[in-house]
Amino acid sequence: MTIFNYFNSKTNKILAAKAFFLSLAFNVSVVSGQPLEEEINQLVLLHPEIISERFKVEIAEAEEEAAYSNYYPTLNASAQTGFQSYQDTGRDVSSDLNHSKYRFQLTQNLFRGQRDKVATVGAEANKTLKEWSALNVENDLIYKGIYTYLNVLQYHEMLLIINNKVEVLKRFIELKKQGQLSGSGTVIDIYEASLSLQQVQEQRLNIDGKYRAAFRQYQNTFEHDPVIGGMVLPTKLQLKVFDSLEQALEVAKTNNAQLAMAGQRIDIAEQEKKGVLGKYSPEIDVVAAYERETNFQGVEGTKTDTSVFVKLNWDFNVGNQLGDHYNSATRKLSSEKYAFRAMDRGVTEKVKLAWEKKQVLQRRLNLSTETLKIANEIYQARNKQNKKGSGNEVDLLNAKSKLLGAKTALVNVTFEALKSSYELLHAIGLLQVEFKAS
Repeated sequence: MTIFNYFNSKTNKILAAKAFFLSLAFNVSVVSGQPLEEEINQLVLLHPEIISERFKVEIAEAEEEAAYSNYYPTLNASAQTGFQSYQDTGRDVSSDLNHSKYRFQLTQNLFRGQRDKVATVGAEANKTLKEWSALNVENDLIYKGIYTYLNVLQYHEMLLIINNKVEVLKRFIELKKQGQLSGSGTVIDIYEASLSLQQVQEQRLNIDGKYRAAFRQYQNTFEHDPVIGGMVLPTKLQLKVFDSLEQALEVAKTNNAQLAMAGQRIDIAEQEKKGVLGKYSPEIDVVAAYERETNFQGVEGTKTDTSVFVKLNWDFNVGNQLGDHYNSATRKLSSEKYAFRAMDRGVTEKVKLAWEKKQVLQRRLNLSTETLKIANEIYQARNKQNKKGSGNEVDLLNAKSKLLGAKTALVNVTFEALKSSYELLHAIGLLQVEFKAS
């Protein structure tokens, strides 16, 4: 038995009408409803936050390619030409000639203290960090969409049932008043029935407020109105099931994006530390050059120069600038390692809490299902007595009120249990890969 078996085709008309008038109250338009998986697909495809993360990944990919370009040689070319008036009294040379000079230089680095390798590894780690960041945003966005979608369905269905219960209690009070007038009842009976109605109306007001908040959140998340008639309750059959808490924690170690991001920050900090050490090393380059110059120093003619040589450049730091940079990089690495440990604890705690919540709600769901079954059997028995003439409407209405209360409780715990399943997947970090259309 599912919660949708409690409603008939007339209910769908009420749902659609209520959604329409609620949309008028919020001054928005009504669009056709969609199943959860289609809404989530559109949300992930078009949400500006995830689009921004994808661009960050592309930027990191471009930076990685730029880091690899350090392994290639560099070619420099320079040229100048123009009029030159030259005088050299020591050599008694004087001339007015057109002077030109062309130079081509090819440089290939041979050694740079592994700074190129550090740069490429660091760029690759940064790209991976951005990819995990995009997955983290996607995981959060999917969970937000699912939670919003289910809240609308949950509170709307609870409202329908509790509205029915209000009408039942109003009729119950009328019968109690009739009984008091006929002498078979007392004022206390009326007060007790009125108190029950007052409590149910307060409950309805609370649920109605939650429904309106969920309606507005749905609009903000999906950028259109929820249409209940087109919304479909997902089943837990489409969700990954874990046999134990230990298995869930093990999967979280390798799939949680926040934990992976903390690990990547450690890799980046390690490369930054190596990069500082690389600055202590010299640079060795092979330089090949060709130079051609006409009318050099007032002498008409052409001069060419071709050379290939090895160049050593070693910057000796004055002061302790590199030492300060190294200390800073070391402390940053230590900070990222402790941040990883803190994140690991946080993820473990979230998974454990989500797991326990899911287990408790599952037990509550089983109890609520049994409670509904008992309440339904009582109502059916009272209904049969009433039809045979051996019962009375007061007992029937009392049984119906309890049945509606059991239905409300079951609807609530059914949705809470379903949301807890998604909450567990969100804590583990699997929503972006496990959430699929059934």
